[in-house]
Amino acid sequence: MKKNIFILSHCKNEKNLMTALMNNEEYMVFHYHSLNEIINTSQKNNIVIVDCCYQYHLLNEVKSSIDTAVIALIDTFNKREIVFSLGAWDYIMFPIISSELITRIKSYFSLFSVQSNQKKNRLITLKDNNNPDIQGIEKEHNNKAELIQKVCQYLLENISLNYTLTELAHKMATNRNKLTQASKNVLGMGIHRWLVSERMKKAEKLCLTTGLSIQEIGFQVGYNNPNSFSMAFKAFFKQSPRQYRKKNRT
Repeated sequence: MKKNIFILSHCKNEKNLMTALMNNEEYMVFHYHSLNEIINTSQKNNIVIVDCCYQYHLLNEVKSSIDTAVIALIDTFNKREIVFSLGAWDYIMFPIISSELITRIKSYFSLFSVQSNQKKNRLITLKDNNNPDIQGIEKEHNNKAELIQKVCQYLLENISLNYTLTELAHKMATNRNKLTQASKNVLGMGIHRWLVSERMKKAEKLCLTTGLSIQEIGFQVGYNNPNSFSMAFKAFFKQSPRQYRKKNRT
């Protein structure tokens, strides 16, 4: 049975983006403009994603009206403590990293769906009572998420450059082991695999929307060798860049 994701946001672009990220066989995604619509359909073991980039009243209203998990969408790290204090189970940063969002949603369902309501309530009680163990887990989770968000933003801004994991860890003032662990916990994959995916997405866009040569596109997404770029593109899209451009460009 598919699990339900309810999105409460007034920003069409964010809603469309989140729908695109979660349109798969595991989830049904619903958009709502008002809390009443969610109240009429919400059941336990669903997730409500609430846009908190501009205001918090939607989160406050949801938590006071529905007994379900809420993931807050925020745009700055200093909003984390606020959304947690208002009852959010977790948060996701905007701009959204697809793999991070899916990982956090799966984390909720794997943690809570298999547990009884009694166990769930006990965990919530521990959290509300400022249990040191729960606080420690949350702090570690937040630190990893902040590190990965910083790394991903840096790599996207410098997508044409290539770094070893050690070099990247040094730039982020951490070590490669911590970076590797944080990446797997937050993104559900290694940094290199995530970066290849982002490079291919940008390469696809450049193929379809610009007149750049295949070699120039490869340079822009970090491939100095045209053959390496073509192989990577074909492995990702099952077609060479030229074939893909010819078939899909309008």
